[in-house]
Amino acid sequence: SKRGYGVETLIEGIENRFMDPAIVTLRGKKEEENVDLATHAGQEFMYVLEGKIEIVLGSKRFVLKQGDAAYWNGSIPHKGISLSKKPARTLNVHLVPGKRTSTF
Repeated sequence: SKRGYGVETLIEGIENRFMDPAIVTLRGKKEEENVDLATHAGQEFMYVLEGKIEIVLGSKRFVLKQGDAAYWNGSIPHKGISLSKKPARTLNVHLVPGKRTSTF
């Protein structure tokens, strides 16, 4: 599966963590349009730091801009697509209750 985004994990060296926060860089529509939808255990929170994005959640699509946030179950197939001329950046946090593994 292709990945049209970059991930900078924010927590390292902490064992048994339940949350996995990261800065995600969405590179652009051309790179992300054909990227596979992701699924994972638990839930995910996303806050848009820079740019404008389209988030795909199953069969639904939402446009979010700087300062907007979204929260969904990781079992819903999902991905983000930058609608900006330059890469968009989001703060994403995966939370997997009862499971202590990295999900990014």
